[in-house]
Amino acid sequence: PAILGLYADIFESRRAWPDLERVALDWTRAHPGSAPAWRALAMAQWETGYPQRALQSFTTSLDIGGRDADSLAVLGRISLHALDLEGAAKALDGAESLDAQNITMLSAKAMLLMWNGRYEDAKAYCRRSLVVNPDDVAAYKTLTQIANG
Repeated sequence: PAILGLYADIFESRRAWPDLERVALDWTRAHPGSAPAWRALAMAQWETGYPQRALQSFTTSLDIGGRDADSLAVLGRISLHALDLEGAAKALDGAESLDAQNITMLSAKAMLLMWNGRYEDAKAYCRRSLVVNPDDVAAYKTLTQIANG
């Protein structure tokens, strides 16, 4: 597992997504109980345009490795892009209950609220996100979309 993890780190740093996917698949087959292996696979699937597959792999990593505010916020973001809005809401609410200032949760929740037509609430989450991180590109993107540029 250590060697496969090292290869995964190298391929991730090089943004060599097909290579990362290949190594992560080997890693999950050899060590199906490894949360980092499933996270590496989820990243490769996400970066190559397969959000539903990434959602499945990331969920498996959480089932093995546990959940915290950061992982739930990432799950929420992946769920949004996989168009699982109910799953996204559940994950983001869970992340918020653990850490109300989690930057990933704040900007992802703003996006979810925007998609649900709750524009004022979305703006409020964007503003909260920008207080925590003034460089949050996702929050600026959502604000721009709400304000029509």
